Amino acid sequence: MKKKILSILLSLCMVAVLLPTTALAAPAVTPVENVTFNYAYDVQRTPPFPRANTNIKLDTLKKPLIGDKTDDCVENNGSWTLTRVGTYSYVKGNVNDNKLNTTYLYGIVGNVAGEYKNLDKDTIVIHELKNGDTHIAYGVIIATDQEGSYVLFLGDSWPSTLGGAGYLLSKEEKTGTVTVTAEMIATDFVEQTPP
Repeated sequence: MKKKILSILLSLCMVAVLLPTTALAAPAVTPVENVTFNYAYDVQRTPPFPRANTNIKLDTLKKPLIGDKTDDCVENNGSWTLTRVGTYSYVKGNVNDNKLNTTYLYGIVGNVAGEYKNLDKDTIVIHELKNGDTHIAYGVIIATDQEGSYVLFLGDSWPSTLGGAGYLLSKEEKTGTVTVTAEMIATDFVEQTPP
């Protein structure tokens, strides 16, 4: 009996010792869903769909687009947030409202998936961009930093040849040309099952 109790106590101690190690092993990445960005910009990107560890040149920082016309813009400063909707497969089957432009979203997801070998576009996670409570776009995150100070997002609000508008969301005001490094990119937001 004493051996059994000692064995149980030893097992509990080992679990207690391993718990902090497991917690520390998690990646130190701020989820984009928990961040409110003070600024948003419509940006031109080079390259338009980057791969991992790619420097991305952002220029022509303008007021962000909120519709499919060039005069549909809002001020840069606001309360910009991203909310996870689900995988592209989930969105296609479950998001049926007048805010979703499936034609543009299809092009965005296809172009992002095209940059990665064997990437199933149905597994790419779709986020909704809002300014306060106002819907702006559905789309794909293509880059963000670990501190959560910026996100590069492709949204379905603009019918360009590349399939969507590029948005730089930032905690800090930006001017001129900005270069960001894709520390996290679209493939880091890929999931195998819908929410």
